[in-house]
Amino acid sequence: MIVMLIKKTEVANNELKEMLRTIISSTTKISSVETQVITALEKVKMVGIKNIGYVSGVISSDGVKHIPANVKVLEMYTEFYRSYTPFPVFSSSDIFHGRYVEKFNLTQSEWVGFWNNILKSETITDVFMTPRWEVSNGATEEHKTAKALNLNIHYHHKHVDLNRILRNIRRDLEST
Repeated sequence: MIVMLIKKTEVANNELKEMLRTIISSTTKISSVETQVITALEKVKMVGIKNIGYVSGVISSDGVKHIPANVKVLEMYTEFYRSYTPFPVFSSSDIFHGRYVEKFNLTQSEWVGFWNNILKSETITDVFMTPRWEVSNGATEEHKTAKALNLNIHYHHKHVDLNRILRNIRRDLEST
């Protein structure tokens, strides 16, 4: 039974990740992206998956030059949550990968509205708050929305040395 659950979760994670990664290439309208993301999440639920998790964290709050490093950190935490959570998990980097985020040229409030609409779509059941989420305007808004919707909120333990991880990622990005 547990092996079947693990396999089902692994398949659902891979399928969701693939569906989300392809959305961005087909449109330039954020409203279309929003509709397609919600449709992808609904498809996952239709195959009997009850929970879907969303990972929230810092992206731009440290300044533009730190966005690539922060995205890498978000990706790392998303993979970490996928590895132990018995349901599919995704983050913004699964949708807005590469330089696609620049394609939409949205304001901070428009991004917040986009993610709040995704959270309000009744497809997400769990939200994972990564370390330092409190310094992110977007993650703080997502937290407020998740709380108001009574979603399951998971806080990452602070014992992870995130500063060391960030320094290593920034060093690696600067050397390339």
